[in-house]
Amino acid sequence: MDIIPFKTVVKSNRFECQARRLREEQEGKDKMNRRLWEIIDELSENEFRTSGHLGGKLGVSEKTVRTRINELNGEIMQHGAEVVSKPRYGYYLVVTARDEWEEFLKTQNTREDGIPADSEERIDYLLALFLNREDYQKLEDLSEFLFVSPKTLSNEMKKVEYILSRFSLRLERRPHYGMRIEGTEFNKRRCILQHFFLSLKPFWEPKGVQEKLSLKIADRLKTLSAEYDVKFSETAFQNTVLYIYVSISRMKRGMYIKSEGNGVPEDRVEMKLAEKLYEELKSEIQPEVTQAEICYTGIYIAGNRFLGDEMDACGNFVMSEKTDELVMRILDSIYETYHVELRNNLNLRMMLNQHMIPLGIRMKYGIPIEDWQMYQIRDKYVFAYTMAQQAASIISEEYGKEMSDNETACTDLYIR
Repeated sequence: MDIIPFKTVVKSNRFECQARRLREEQEGKDKMNRRLWEIIDELSENEFRTSGHLGGKLGVSEKTVRTRINELNGEIMQHGAEVVSKPRYGYYLVVTARDEWEEFLKTQNTREDGIPADSEERIDYLLALFLNREDYQKLEDLSEFLFVSPKTLSNEMKKVEYILSRFSLRLERRPHYGMRIEGTEFNKRRCILQHFFLSLKPFWEPKGVQEKLSLKIADRLKTLSAEYDVKFSETAFQNTVLYIYVSISRMKRGMYIKSEGNGVPEDRVEMKLAEKLYEELKSEIQPEVTQAEICYTGIYIAGNRFLGDEMDACGNFVMSEKTDELVMRILDSIYETYHVELRNNLNLRMMLNQHMIPLGIRMKYGIPIEDWQMYQIRDKYVFAYTMAQQAASIISEEYGKEMSDNETACTDLYIR
């Protein structure tokens, strides 16, 4: 993914002069001259640069310089460099892995940047910022950095909070410190995966780095899924690769899942696959992968795999009593509501039992499902979709959370 391609446009009249100046600068400079990467041009590996010096060169306040350096470090520390500060001296650049850093700089030559062009881009920028950072961010600093009024930014932060709430995340506000995201690492990854990667929106990852690692993950996952007889649809396979990529990227930043999945058996084939996968990718991850990371990757695989061919030793699909009870409650409800008798259809009952296993994992852990063209299904198969909605109400009651429209559309395919 390219870094967020923000163009220099500001719609607030209050900052019209700054916007015009920024546009003129952007038109006269190449793509490497970006708001964050301007700082690197001014930094030295041999001597300190004060925030006052950097602010004077960049035309911003010392406070904005500090904000940008913190943000810059969040990106470059995993690529062999870091901006280090020393009280009363200033800042200097430390390169810890020369080859990696130079390779990373090469990837920047094809990346566009600036600052957010409109409200939608600012919301995506703010989401990416808060998801990538664990320290507090002050509204006034962000307002100055983005060249918008605090009132405008406050309204956009409400939309950011709404998006976060969909993934059981919230903004913690602390007087005199600012704001930061509060919630589990797994839910942060869900937000990154669904809002950015699955929606094809850019995130803070260099394109060359992502493509190289994603191809390696896909190659190993393809080989191991065949070895462990775990099947995916094409889209589910791609989503799983992206989840593993996001997980590795977060681990590189020191952002680990803290707790293991509740009651997930370690001997499940998905857990074994995940453990083997990370073992073969260990050169990409420092330090070692934790058991919790293996567990949640196994959970994600279990929620996305295809179970259509799972049989016992005699070639028969084995239905668990608990899952079958849920299926029968669904079929009873459909009969009582619509007088459609499906309870005697053993083939449907078996298929729904198979469907409920990964669906249950997705419901429990909030794993997004691929796009099932919900609107087309709803409009074309009205009655079947209505019965699927009835099934969704039973499933939502069972798991204590609302079932998504995409999950409902997927269930429609079995009931139709």
